[in-house]
Amino acid sequence: MSNLWLFCPENDVALAFEAAQHRCSINEQGMTPPAAAWLLHLCGEALPMWMGADTDRFLSYGINQDWLDKTREDFGIGMDVFPRDCEEVFSGRPWGWSYYTERIYRDFEARLDNLPSDEGILKFRELSSRRSSIAINQALCLDFPTPPKPLEISTIGELEQFKKENGDYVVKSLWSSSGRGVLSSTAIQEKPLLQQVEGLLRRYGTVVIEKHLDRVLDFAMLWDYRQSKAQYMGLSVFDTSDRGDYHGNRLASQQELADAITAFIDPAWLTEIRQQLQRAIEEYLQDNYEGPLGIDMMVYRTDKGTLSVAPCIELNLRPTLGHTALLFTQKYLKEGLTATLSVEKGNVKSDYATEDHRLSRGTLALSPGNRVTFTVRVKN
Repeated sequence: MSNLWLFCPENDVALAFEAAQHRCSINEQGMTPPAAAWLLHLCGEALPMWMGADTDRFLSYGINQDWLDKTREDFGIGMDVFPRDCEEVFSGRPWGWSYYTERIYRDFEARLDNLPSDEGILKFRELSSRRSSIAINQALCLDFPTPPKPLEISTIGELEQFKKENGDYVVKSLWSSSGRGVLSSTAIQEKPLLQQVEGLLRRYGTVVIEKHLDRVLDFAMLWDYRQSKAQYMGLSVFDTSDRGDYHGNRLASQQELADAITAFIDPAWLTEIRQQLQRAIEEYLQDNYEGPLGIDMMVYRTDKGTLSVAPCIELNLRPTLGHTALLFTQKYLKEGLTATLSVEKGNVKSDYATEDHRLSRGTLALSPGNRVTFTVRVKN
């Protein structure tokens, strides 16, 4: 069955909004997305075009038809915009499920064979929370040093005890997006930090706390989860700010990405993590999800000055820009080239060349820019 894609980066915000409503026993109400998140949605609607099959479709509130026609022709892409009068039944493929994304599909009058029930959305919300990193880390038993496992806490006293035992720390809201809801003791003075933590505790009841790590390299392992089985897709190497904001992905062969990681760590560690993660993911999700997911990781410097890996910083139970980078590299980047995928302010003009429907030179907008552009730039 063909997929009906929905690029919806504001869904993580929707999950947080709906979780707070549910905790306070408020009737579920429609979220109005923040302006910046909605702009990102509109500017990235065509991203799924680089990820899906030719028979798939993607939802759009209105797209530059000239850009779409030229891009599809240049890269030999069959996927097109979903027509509102379509009677075909699809499998929904959103950037995460919520009442919010469910309503978007209903507004487009899309016919789906996998529209979740209320119970299914609540289950997805729980599986998507940052409690997931606790469950997955607890399931791993690796033969190399790893950080103290994250904890869920409900009081400031527990925070103080964690600080006493581990030093600098990071507190994370159960739901948030793009580095928001992440509070580091190295970046915020103690009094305002504790005030923000108290606010999160009032809103959600608990938070996740983990040791602050000296970041060296961010990367992820990407998976596709089908019929209760996790299928490994590949590696993603990406850059972030000190507070965790996404800056961009590296586009290169899997061997080059693996080499970038193993320049810091033992290659055998990647194999060990991959094998144990597959089992941990399957135990955690069971039959409660189908679709892409990513596990963010980090090479970090230990207190002793050696390098090691934090094997699960976060579970992203949805497609990610890492999946976009991986699939674009495999399908649309000329072999042997490297590039970067980034989110840039402004309307970036495409100026590129292709060979056999693959990007061979220049700068490509992955979706029509309108104040924000998802951009691929060839480096060599």
